[in-house]
Amino acid sequence: MHSGKDRYCLPLLILVAADAAVFFTSILAAYQLRFGSPIADLIHPLDPQPNYLMYLRLAAWSTLLGLFVFYYSGFYRRRDGMVRQTRPVFLVLGVLVSYIFLMCLLFWYRGFSYSRLTVALSAVWCSGAILVASYALRGVQAWMIARGIGFRKTLLVVDEAGCASVIARLRSNHGSQYQIVGCVATNGYVGRQMAGLPVLGRASRLGRILKRTRVDCVIVATRKEHAANILDLARTCQTFSATCCYIPDVYEQVARQMDVGEEGPLPIVTIGETPLAGGNRLLKDAMDFVIASLVLAILAVPMLLIALIVKLDSRGPVFYRQARLSSSGRVFYIYKFRSMREDAENPNAPVWASRDDPRCTRVGRLIRKLNLDELPQLFNVLRGEMSLVGPRPERPYFINQFKTDIPAYMRRYLVKPGITGWAQVNGLRGDTSVEQRIRYDMYYIENWSLLLDLVILLRTPFAFTNAH
Repeated sequence: MHSGKDRYCLPLLILVAADAAVFFTSILAAYQLRFGSPIADLIHPLDPQPNYLMYLRLAAWSTLLGLFVFYYSGFYRRRDGMVRQTRPVFLVLGVLVSYIFLMCLLFWYRGFSYSRLTVALSAVWCSGAILVASYALRGVQAWMIARGIGFRKTLLVVDEAGCASVIARLRSNHGSQYQIVGCVATNGYVGRQMAGLPVLGRASRLGRILKRTRVDCVIVATRKEHAANILDLARTCQTFSATCCYIPDVYEQVARQMDVGEEGPLPIVTIGETPLAGGNRLLKDAMDFVIASLVLAILAVPMLLIALIVKLDSRGPVFYRQARLSSSGRVFYIYKFRSMREDAENPNAPVWASRDDPRCTRVGRLIRKLNLDELPQLFNVLRGEMSLVGPRPERPYFINQFKTDIPAYMRRYLVKPGITGWAQVNGLRGDTSVEQRIRYDMYYIENWSLLLDLVILLRTPFAFTNAH
């Protein structure tokens, strides 16, 4: 009944091929519009038509850059077959980021003078075409599912309470290869549907259901009180040549990030994994170094002026140094422009700063309002102690309190702390709910992508607040 795992890669291959076709043809369509249409005569009627082969080469580079950005933006990871679990605006943003990279390459390239207008037209064309292709792939996927092409026909053995969450997990985590054709109830459920899927019968009659419903895979996702007969279910699946995968109840009690896969005949459950590992971590570190260097070069003079004003405004050093915990578990020191009186904090009993904190100096109140006091942390980024984006680092004094009261707190340190983060751009800074900040930090850690980092960086200037 199984035709091997390879055919289940088909939806991803079609999705990548469609994206590649959009990026490649967008350059050629823009070339034709710019140089081979009546518009060309209106813009520059005497311009000769440039070498078409050079624009074919540009189309190839555009395709490689586009696929690179889409991959590291998570567009191929979080999908349901060929349907991405991504907002359309993020797709357009991914296209624009790839074209920004392309323009940077063309700025340094001196071998051939490409038309900037052609590249701009291509970006607009590509943004629209990628959305049209995404909607078209929904229809292609429906056609493939109806014919059993490229997807595992799957039964879900589940109780009513967990059905919706399991389906959402399968669809959002690393691209579902499963075509759920129906549910098998485990707890005496008598309804005809469960989370919009047909209920085909009870788990006690799984053999009869498999006999009349030819499927490739059975996923058992039950609470522990209903899982006593899991071995019997697995043997029944083997009788009908169907793979049996088991999602244990523990996923409801631990980290939300969980991968379900197979290694030979064994179902493998990976809990608490973050995408920020291996090559992704290296890419993030490289992006941090480049952007931090550029920002420091641009803001060198304003930072010198801020330092001078801080020094003239009140007695004390220009910079304030404070111990924080790194992702490696070591203590490091972050740097800020001093915004409070020199004797503002008792080292044995630190407290969080509050809105309109009376300890702030006149200049300090202004630079805190604009978040300018955080700029020296760019040096922490260059030293590899922090990232531009990540959970905010905390002082060891508070960590010792939080790690016992909040079980998931230390998972924040799976990644480098950041100058800004998902919690901060959503208004959670300073003296706000720690539990709520943890939820936002966990979302970032478990759903990291290059695009999410860029979204957070773009939102940061608009998220100014007095709270620290």
